[in-house]
Amino acid sequence: MPRRMDRRMRRMMKDIKVDEIDATEVIIRTPEKEIVILDPNVTLTKMQGIDVYQVMGGVKKVRTPSSLNSQEEEKSDFDASLLKDSDIELVAKQGKASLEEARDALIKSQGDLAAAVLLLRSKKREK
Repeated sequence: MPRRMDRRMRRMMKDIKVDEIDATEVIIRTPEKEIVILDPNVTLTKMQGIDVYQVMGGVKKVRTPSSLNSQEEEKSDFDASLLKDSDIELVAKQGKASLEEARDALIKSQGDLAAAVLLLRSKKREK
């Protein structure tokens, strides 16, 4: 019995296809809002006729219906005065950007260092 199971499992694994999708943004729409994920890692897994998309990471922004109508993103409550110089320097170094660009990226990512670096790197790739 285990041998038969093993053969079936190998056959199934052979039919699974995993591809990485070069996406710049993913938008998830709900009745109340849109969630925008910038610079995501997206993989597509195909198995038994079903497509499974997996979205990971990136900077996210939430837009409400009022901001969707005006095409503006929701204002954040993030206080930029709380940013540390050491964090700005780290993001600038890792994102290969100026201190001003790093500060702007940190504000856009609401202080999330990793998201700010990803944002800067994605801008560099676009150029």
